[in-house]
Amino acid sequence: VEITERLMLDIAPSEFADMVKLLKEGNGNFRIKVAIDDFGTGYSALSYIRDMPVDIVKLDMSFVRPIDADTKAREFLKYLIGLLNVLGYETLAEGVETQTHLELLKQMGCDYAQGFFLCKPLPEEEIKGILKSRQPNK
Repeated sequence: VEITERLMLDIAPSEFADMVKLLKEGNGNFRIKVAIDDFGTGYSALSYIRDMPVDIVKLDMSFVRPIDADTKAREFLKYLIGLLNVLGYETLAEGVETQTHLELLKQMGCDYAQGFFLCKPLPEEEIKGILKSRQPNK
């Protein structure tokens, strides 16, 4: 489940933590992971990073796009991913558009990536077909 950073910042930290706890408890049949989407586009404070009750932090594409040409941007993202990993979060980079982006993110220890380089957005019917083809025969 993805929750935008803006929503996280718009409600009280304890209320947000309670909401995430309810999502994670689910119905007991499966484990739900909660991701903060658009991380870094709002007014995040380091104190929020330390205490977010989420599993995955999705790093906005504005962090990813310049890393192949801008040393400062690359170093910043590398240390942000490292900080998030040390705090126990998985990281997902948005906006991966080139092989270079993907390779640099792997070197930085980023857990997941998404973007046009990996797969373009697909129509609903095509996604349903892919999911059905991957289900085991009953």
